[in-house]
Amino acid sequence: MAFNDWNHDGENDWQDDFLEYQIYNDSTGNKNDSSYNSGGGMSTFDAALYTIISIVVGALIVSFFSGGNVENVPPIVIVIVIVICASVIGAFVSKDY
Repeated sequence: MAFNDWNHDGENDWQDDFLEYQIYNDSTGNKNDSSYNSGGGMSTFDAALYTIISIVVGALIVSFFSGGNVENVPPIVIVIVIVICASVIGAFVSKDY
């Protein structure tokens, strides 16, 4: 059992055991790399570029399906299309960080 209630839920349970085990591994240098993100991530330029591409592609899709009459399209539809475009673009261009 853990010596401390690490998640402050009032119980010494398996979650506290797990947290204490991770703290012990960190302090002794016995890190299991499979449970850690090595850092990195998407750069600011990549994030801005993918956001701009998502907005442009979403606007093109909405414009295409609305016949050029975008004024009558509800804003929520435009937001949903842009979010879907961002998700698809992010899935295809994301790197294994």
